[in-house]
Amino acid sequence: MNLQFIRFCIVGIIGFVFDASILHLLVTGMQTNPYTARVVSFLVAASITWMINRHYTFQVSHRANRTEWARYVAFMMVGALMNYGAFAGCIAWWEMTRAQPWLAVAVGSLAGLGVNFATSRLLVFRVPAIATLRRITTEAEDFSASHLHKQIQQNFGKAIKTLDE
Repeated sequence: MNLQFIRFCIVGIIGFVFDASILHLLVTGMQTNPYTARVVSFLVAASITWMINRHYTFQVSHRANRTEWARYVAFMMVGALMNYGAFAGCIAWWEMTRAQPWLAVAVGSLAGLGVNFATSRLLVFRVPAIATLRRITTEAEDFSASHLHKQIQQNFGKAIKTLDE
């Protein structure tokens, strides 16, 4: 099994704990509507999993920034729609989840897992193609400049020897 996927799942479990705990606190402690509470708990969990995934799962080396976070959350919305749809279906049709909403969170989390992993790996935490092209171009320019410099030195040295003779 892919190590990145296993790590992604571990981070997902951490996200689930935050998601379910915040949902439980909002629904039972603050009598918030479970649908509204779920949006809040999801955003908090997504922010936590973004930070952990970028360091632990995908080992991103550049600095974290709001743009990357926004891109992560935006791409997670596809998985989130599946997640929320499964959650809402459970709340609506499975009475046990109205008493224990964390069960509906678990079903929703599983529904969105595949989509979230694919979008994270392929669209959020990969080296952008333009950055890769810039790196390759820079390396080629460095090689060419270095090679050209050596050629000039060799030719200049030959020219001086010719003048000395």
